[in-house]
Amino acid sequence: MADQTSVSTLEIGRKKVSQSELDYIVHVHRGFLQHKRGCVVAKLRFCDMSGLKLVNFDLSEADMSAARLVGCQMQHARFYNTNFYAADLREANMEGADFRRADLRGASLHGAIMNDASFVEADLRGGAVFKPAADGTIARAGGENADFGQASARGADLSRAKMSGAVVLETDLTNAILRGVRFIHSNLQMCNLTGADLTGADLSDANLTDANLRGAVLANVCMNNTVLRGANLSGAILEQTDMTRADVTGAVMAKRFDHVQDVLNAHQRWLETNGGEGQRADLSLHDLVGVMLADIDLSAANMRCSVLRGGNLAGVRLAMADLSFADLRGANMTGADLRGTNFNRATLSDAQLVGARMRSIEIKGSRTAQRNVNFADARLMRANLSGADLRNAEMTRCDLSQANLTGTDLRKVMLRGAMLRGANLTGANLEGADLEGSHLEGALGLTAL
Repeated sequence: MADQTSVSTLEIGRKKVSQSELDYIVHVHRGFLQHKRGCVVAKLRFCDMSGLKLVNFDLSEADMSAARLVGCQMQHARFYNTNFYAADLREANMEGADFRRADLRGASLHGAIMNDASFVEADLRGGAVFKPAADGTIARAGGENADFGQASARGADLSRAKMSGAVVLETDLTNAILRGVRFIHSNLQMCNLTGADLTGADLSDANLTDANLRGAVLANVCMNNTVLRGANLSGAILEQTDMTRADVTGAVMAKRFDHVQDVLNAHQRWLETNGGEGQRADLSLHDLVGVMLADIDLSAANMRCSVLRGGNLAGVRLAMADLSFADLRGANMTGADLRGTNFNRATLSDAQLVGARMRSIEIKGSRTAQRNVNFADARLMRANLSGADLRNAEMTRCDLSQANLTGTDLRKVMLRGAMLRGANLTGANLEGADLEGSHLEGALGLTAL
C-alpha cells in the first residue's frame, strides 16, 4: 500500500453543504422516518457541514459517515441509530442530544459539549476510513480511535456503550451514567469522573492515572490490570470490586483508623472548651465500619469521604459536621442531630433517618447567619425520611428514588433536578418547594402538590 496522506489533507472529495441544503435534506428525511412515499434516507457521507445548525433535527438512521461537523450546533437533536463512522464532530455542541445505538467508531468528539446527551449502547470503538487521492496514493479520511479528549459530558448517559480503546483524556464526566461500559484499553487519564456511575463497567487494562473518581460508584467493576496511579478514589463506592490486580500506587483511598477513641476524646474536650483545648475531630478519608458512634457528640467534625456503611449512628450529634462524599449506606441515623450538616455527594441509600433533626441552624458571630442541611447530589435511594423536618434544605440533583418521605416537611426545599421516581410523598408538605426539572414518575401522594 502507498504511504498514507496526513489527516490534515482531508479535503478529498468532500462536498460542502449549505444550511438551506441541509434543511431540505432533513425535511425529506423526516418524510422517510414517517414512511412517506418518495422520501429517502439522508445520505451525508463525506459532506462538510461544519458550523451549521442541527438543533432539534431528527436524523435518526441517516448516513453521516466520515462527515465533517466541526463546531455544529446539535443541541437536543435526535441521531438514533445514525452512522457517524469516522465523523469529525470536534467542538460540536450536542447538549441533550440523542445518540442511542449510533455508530461512532473512529469518530472525533474532541472538545465537544455532550452534557446530558444520551449515548446508550452507542459504538465508540476504533475505526478508520480510507479514500484514493488524486495522485494515486491512499489517504486516511478520518477515524482511528474514538476521541473524547477534553470534552464535556456532564450527566451524559453512556450506559452499555462500547468504548474499548477510546481516548477520553481530560474529559469531564461528572455525574455521567457509565453502567456496563466497556473501557478495555481506554485512556482515561486525568478524567473527572466525580459522582459517575460505573456499575458493572469493564476497566481492564484502562489507564486512569490521576483521574478524579470522588464519590463515583464502582460496584462490580472489572479492574484487571487497571492503572489508577495517583487517582482520587475518596468517597468512591467499591462494592464487590476486586482491586487486587489494579495499580493504585499513590491513589487517594479511605484507610482504617487505629486511634479513634483518642480522636473522639480530644473532640469532646474541644467542644466543652469552645475550641480552647483539645482538637476538632478529623476523621476524613477513614474507614469507620464497626466503630460505635451512637449518641456521641461529633458536632462540626470533619468526616469528609469517611466510610460509615451500616454504622449505628442513632442519636449522634453531627450538627455543622462535614460528611460530604461519605459512605453511609444502610446507616442507622434515627434521631440524629443533623442541623446544618453537609452531605454533599454522600451516599445514604437504605439509610434510616426517621426522627432526625435536619432543620436550619443559626450561626452566631458578628451577625447571625443560617446554615441549611446540604444533600446536593447525594444518593438517598430507598432511604427512610418519614416525618423528617427538612425545611429550607438544599437537595439539588439529590437521588430520592423510592425513598420514604411520608409526612416529611419539605417546605421551601430546593429540589431542582432531583430524582423522586417511586418516592412515597404521602402527606408530605411541599409548599414553596422548588421542583423544577425534578423527576416524579411513579411517585406516590402527588395530590398534595
